[in-house]
Amino acid sequence: MMGFAIGISDIRVSWGDHHEDCLQKIHNVGPDIAVAFAGSVRFGFWATRDLRGFLEPPETDWAWSPRQVALKWHRRARRAFTGLPDADRNLSASVMLMGVSPIEDMGIPGWARPCVSIMRSPDFFPRFLDINAVEAIGSGASVTEFNDLLQRLEDSALTRTELETGKPGASAESLRDAIFQILQEHPQINISRHIHMCVVRRGYIEIVPSNFTFVPAEGGIWSITDPEAAKLLKANSWDVRMPPVVSTWEQYEARCARNGLTAVAGSC
Repeated sequence: MMGFAIGISDIRVSWGDHHEDCLQKIHNVGPDIAVAFAGSVRFGFWATRDLRGFLEPPETDWAWSPRQVALKWHRRARRAFTGLPDADRNLSASVMLMGVSPIEDMGIPGWARPCVSIMRSPDFFPRFLDINAVEAIGSGASVTEFNDLLQRLEDSALTRTELETGKPGASAESLRDAIFQILQEHPQINISRHIHMCVVRRGYIEIVPSNFTFVPAEGGIWSITDPEAAKLLKANSWDVRMPPVVSTWEQYEARCARNGLTAVAGSC
């Protein structure tokens, strides 16, 4: 997108017919680079941990090209996935790498050139998305309403550019709100209505949960606003707050043990 990359992920994990909202699937892994994963939870956490080690800067003033990271790192992912037990490989795995160029702009000073790649098992060869392209991995990729939304968002690149020009960050917020609204209107058994949004800019990565307050609007339609603004409205409201989530393999294993679940069988 316009000087930054955006990733949005839900928090649901599935064990066959059992589902729980408990997992952070999108993480900061290095300077100007974040990762999101789907499929095998164990492989997803391995990828997150391995990327952090892979991207350890060799010196103070150092930055990685996200395109070169994808091209070099995917071989490590392929080897690691091949060495996993059948139980993990049967769940498959997908990785989305999001970053911005440390030096190249998009023609406007300060608007860094974004780079988003998708790598899927078993070979993990990176496929690079076009600027302003919008695409999904995981369960959302097979849901008609989400695919229709993604196509509309991709077609509205000019509108998002205008939003970003008027208010930096506005296009990311509009994308988050549109996906959140779809989740409320079209619930899916394998997808949580709770989401994390990750924005990667040059020198800055932010990951925030989807905490919203719904308030009644004209015509009886519910609109979404932030909690502070909702306090100013004299109306009944409905809060949506993200439940506690785990962000490491060790936390996830411990949670599964407490709930009598098999950690390696979890799929996201």
